[in-house]
Amino acid sequence: LYPNQKIMKKLWNFARIGVITLSILIFTPLVIPKNEYKPEFMGLPYTLWVGILAYFGYVALIMIGIYAHSKVKKEEGAHD
Repeated sequence: LYPNQKIMKKLWNFARIGVITLSILIFTPLVIPKNEYKPEFMGLPYTLWVGILAYFGYVALIMIGIYAHSKVKKEEGAHD
């Protein structure tokens, strides 16, 4: 592997692990508070805020993954 390709593979793995971790964290008490009827943050439900932040996290991870994966595939094709 070429040095740039190693970095891109690490970024690709970071994006994959990040999406899996974020997906697991969404269903923990961190996001869905236990035994609380109406938790709010700035007048909006806490779960809504965390959902919005998770959405931006997914978008960022997907953009990183697309960038890294396309570079790895492009370099593999150029060196075959």
